[in-house]
Amino acid sequence: MADQVYVGVDLGGTAIKVGLCDVQGKLLQTYEGPTGTEHGSDVVLENIAQYVRKLVAESPYTWEQVAGIGAGIAGFMDIPEGFIKLSPNLGWRNVPVKKILEEKLGKTVKIDNDANVAALGEAWSGAGAGIPNVVCYTLGTGVGGGIIINGKIFQGHNGMAGELGHMAVVPDLEAIECGQRQEGLPRDRIVRHRHHSDGQRSG
Repeated sequence: MADQVYVGVDLGGTAIKVGLCDVQGKLLQTYEGPTGTEHGSDVVLENIAQYVRKLVAESPYTWEQVAGIGAGIAGFMDIPEGFIKLSPNLGWRNVPVKKILEEKLGKTVKIDNDANVAALGEAWSGAGAGIPNVVCYTLGTGVGGGIIINGKIFQGHNGMAGELGHMAVVPDLEAIECGQRQEGLPRDRIVRHRHHSDGQRSG
């Protein structure tokens, strides 16, 4: 059994997925629960804390063996400070995620863009294992991207390297939640957004 374990958090718009792994990246235990986005950031962060504690409690490991917690979150952020500037998928602005979770859990917490950590995971022990330079794109509620160069996340300007989903391709399209135009959205979201907008105009 590992002496130290780590918790990873995938904060999505509808579900929070948490996993326990050892220092080699082997997945040991998982847990999943609803995000509760509609209730605001305070409730969501409390849900994360509860799910993390439940994950560890249901594992053969003790809370004292948890060496740290990492969270992947969609949005624009100050990564060193652990501060979410804007997360359109969650409807958050200016949320100090790192500070709040560290207070709730008493452990060191680091956050990064969800696509960045997905890319790092693939480079570490997934499809890109053993390859120093990796590009990973994620398709979900939105479109994300992460770039790994020499085994490390390439953040770029304001941590936005690789963010294909926020490239404005056609300048005169209707704006969406993040302020960009719709060309960077998955097609099903564009259709739903336009249908909703048309319904509001006709109503």
